[in-house]
Parts: sequence; structure tokens; C-alpha cells
Amino acid sequence: MNSNTFIPDMSKLDPFDGKNYKMWSDKMEFFLSQIGVDYCLTKDSAPENSGKDFEKDNKTCRGMLLHYMTSALYLIYSKSLKAKEIWDALKTKYGSDDYGTKKYACSRWLNFRMSDDKPVLQQVHEYEYLCADIIAEGIKICEMFQANCLLEKLPPSWQTYVNSMKHK
Repeated sequence: MNSNTFIPDMSKLDPFDGKNYKMWSDKMEFFLSQIGVDYCLTKDSAPENSGKDFEKDNKTCRGMLLHYMTSALYLIYSKSLKAKEIWDALKTKYGSDDYGTKKYACSRWLNFRMSDDKPVLQQVHEYEYLCADIIAEGIKICEMFQANCLLEKLPPSWQTYVNSMKHK
């Protein structure tokens, strides 16, 4: 690794706990690529003529993966001696459907409520972003349902408007 290599600050990365795998794995992959050991996630040896020390890089890569896991997951995956084995096992278990992210997006959308103390237009935009997050997670919501839910989320001072819209 050369001395000019940018090393990202991973101090704010929460340990992986089985939720939000996609976000965690993307950040880990970026970090490991910055320190030049990401090839250990997919290979069982160093690339030809690279001059890399696979044993050392695998140990670093494995250590980073385990370091950014909760204790419970650490105990499960620390038995694997290769970073690739850990990475593949995590991808198999958590990569197919990132339930934590979907659950979080749905929870934020369902719990959203508008209030009289903020501009309504600003809150409508916030609601639109929450809808976009749900759609980005692959959850389908028809536009009529989105609109009717928005009416229900309007503050109590808008009740007359809500009632008139429901009757249209």
C-alpha cells in the first residue's frame, strides 16, 4: 500500500447486526478496496504478478469484516479463516432480501405525521421522499393509495380539507 492511499474513516460504521446488509456491505467493500485487500472477498489467492501477499491481505480483510460485526455474529463467523468464506456466507444469508432496510423504510413511512408547526409543503416533500424510499426498496404502492394516506397524515387543522377531498 503506498503512503498516498486514501483511507476512509470507518469509525462511524455501526457493526453489522443482521440488518441493513446492503448498506453495510457496500461500505465495507469500499473500505477494503481503499486499503487494497478487497480481492480477498472473491479470490483464494493474489492476482498473478501483483506482488501482493495473500496470507497477510486475507488476515487484514478477515479482521476488518469481523471487527465490524456485533459480538453475536463475530462468534458465528470467526471460525472461518478466509475472508471470502465469511463474505460469501453473509451474502447468502443476508444479501438476497435486505429485510431490515425494507422494514425501516416502511416504519418511517407508516409513522410519518404532519404537524402545524412546519410548512405543509416541506412536509409533503418529506412524505414524497419516504414514498420514494419504499419504492426504491422494491415495494409497490399505487399512487391513489399514496395520496389517500397523505390526506390521513395531514394535521388536525386540515380536517375540513381532508373531508372535502374524501368526498370528491
